[in-house]
Amino acid sequence: MPQDEDEDDEEDVVLLRECLQRQLDELEAIELIYPPSSSPSSSSTPTIAIDPAPRGTIMLALAKSSSSLSSLTLPRLSLAVGTSPCIGIGLPPYYPETLPTLRWKEGGGRTTQVKQKAMQKNENISTSYDGTERLLPLIQEFYAWLEEEEEAAAAARQKTKQQQEEESALPPELPVLGRRLIYFHHIINKNKREFVIKEALAHGLGGYSKFGWPGVVVVEGEEGQVAAYVRLLQTLRWKEIRVRGEERVVCREGEGMDDLRRLHRGFEELEARELSVLARHMREAGLEELFGTLMK
Repeated sequence: MPQDEDEDDEEDVVLLRECLQRQLDELEAIELIYPPSSSPSSSSTPTIAIDPAPRGTIMLALAKSSSSLSSLTLPRLSLAVGTSPCIGIGLPPYYPETLPTLRWKEGGGRTTQVKQKAMQKNENISTSYDGTERLLPLIQEFYAWLEEEEEAAAAARQKTKQQQEEESALPPELPVLGRRLIYFHHIINKNKREFVIKEALAHGLGGYSKFGWPGVVVVEGEEGQVAAYVRLLQTLRWKEIRVRGEERVVCREGEGMDDLRRLHRGFEELEARELSVLARHMREAGLEELFGTLMK
């Protein structure tokens, strides 16, 4: 073998020995900074776990001669940073002259996008420490990111709690009584006449319907039910259907829906020629203004 090749091999072994020793020294320093803890106080408390088996093998290898070191297949030193989430850092034989390997070991409920963002930060830190030890800045960067994540999550929880408290502090929504006067070109079909009455009762509405020309429906009840009833009628085929009049009255505290009703709770159908009867009922209920919208 030429002399220059022998020298290159010898230099390579020297560099390898130096790198491995620097790795062991750096791991020892990390253990002094972050001593093992069986019960970390929070997920942001640094927790470092160093794989002991490769460490022992490399310590034995360094105790042998340089010539035997070059023929050995050496394991990779590695450590896990964090618990949940957790990243793994692997040290190639020529680290810190070469870059360590980084991988996400345990998700901790983070999305892929969040994990990629965190790992990119660590990759940037790793490449910025060219040729020098970088485990400490990598650990510090990971935990700084984790603290930011926990602060953001805590702020989001606090905001949600505050919103819930504000919503619960709002006074309960008061019930609203609604009235409608609905004009039809005519109501003649027997099935439609029955439908008008049946659905008004099903929605808990009181009032009147008058069949013939024109057809008229006056209903009163809980606003949501009144609106639903009108929409239901509008789904049927009519020559013309139009809401001519509508009123809404908000109950005051201590009042119920029945306190505001002016029409009877039942629903009554009037004859074709009983428009005047409907007018009288509306006048007696104090609803002349609502009845007056019929022909507008």
